[in-house]
Amino acid sequence: MRLVWSMVILAVLGAFALVAALTVSPESAGGALDVFFLYIGGLTLLGLVVFTGRRGGEALVPSPFDEARRPMPVAPGPLPELERITRALSLGTQSAFDYHFRLQPLL
Repeated sequence: MRLVWSMVILAVLGAFALVAALTVSPESAGGALDVFFLYIGGLTLLGLVVFTGRRGGEALVPSPFDEARRPMPVAPGPLPELERITRALSLGTQSAFDYHFRLQPLL
């Protein structure tokens, strides 16, 4: 009910603006009426959006769109230390230099 009264008050304010525009410039009545009708249409759409967006007290089942908008959990990446050890191990088995200077100090 409060939504209806808010929309009525805004429509009356728009009508006052229409009357003021017609009083100031009566030769542009067509344009003023066009703007007024756009304003009333916008108020109607706004009222419908607010009315349908209210959830009340009932629990709603989430839509597939809401599920798709939910952020996906990020899988933790590999540990940097583990990556360094793996790289040292793979290099240490390739050449004697890497074995002595990379893998042996690590072990």
